[in-house]
Amino acid sequence: MTRRSGPRRGAGSGDRDETGSADTAARGRATDAALRLRHYTIFLSLGVPLMVAFGILHLARGNAPLSGAIFLSAVALLAGRALIARAHSPLLVYRVNAALFGTLLWYLCAVGGEAGSKSLWLYVFPLIASFLLGATEGLAWSSVVLLGTLGIFSGGLGLFEVHPYPGAFRIRFGLTYAIVAVVSCWFELLRSEYRIGMQNQQEQLQLEKELLEEEIAARERLETEKDRTLGELRTALDKVKTLSGLIPICANCKSIRDDQGYWHRVEAYVKQHSTAEFTHGICPDCREKLYPAFSHRKG
Repeated sequence: MTRRSGPRRGAGSGDRDETGSADTAARGRATDAALRLRHYTIFLSLGVPLMVAFGILHLARGNAPLSGAIFLSAVALLAGRALIARAHSPLLVYRVNAALFGTLLWYLCAVGGEAGSKSLWLYVFPLIASFLLGATEGLAWSSVVLLGTLGIFSGGLGLFEVHPYPGAFRIRFGLTYAIVAVVSCWFELLRSEYRIGMQNQQEQLQLEKELLEEEIAARERLETEKDRTLGELRTALDKVKTLSGLIPICANCKSIRDDQGYWHRVEAYVKQHSTAEFTHGICPDCREKLYPAFSHRKG
């Protein structure tokens, strides 16, 4: 019986593993960057029109500073996307936009609006920061924004006039914002771990595929060699003719009878049933009998 063996690593499998891991990691980072850019573009396509609409609304209400800040943030977002399209560093653009967006949110928090409702826009920041900047850096940015917001809640440190927020609102907002920031960071970590796990699994599957392809190719070569050898053996066997069994031969003339009942001379029969060839000569006894004069003269 033929025993099947699983895929075996060749001598150069270690180097191939390291190269494959580096290639997979590079592809994973490129895929992750492309995913961030795609979602950043979606955020722009939804957020910029909304920001423009709110800017026009506040401009119509006579709140020119807030309207200008909103328009400035929208322009900064679009400019950032244009810079990324010109092969500039996406991470640097994300950081600049995060700083501008956080500043706009602080301004909204200082303005307050109806019962301080404008401060609720701050909950959006941890979600965007964690996704665009990663879990660790996103949490750091969210913490900075939270500290700045708590400073605004405290009266802007006496530097500017802010909306009066009740103490209970400040506590609830601080706690809920911290929860949102931690959950956003946690989800980003889970997403990154899932992506890394999928990359490792893909790398392992690719390696097993390559090993299986090598084994299949080796077996195909063996099958081809076996078929070639069998063909050569068949050809050799076809050329081999042997004599066996009882052969009917005449006691007088020594002719041989074949299976069809025909009689043949010995040399003709042997030549037909084997690869032997005959050369004719004369033995000493026949020479003495047939050519006595020649035999005596030679002796």
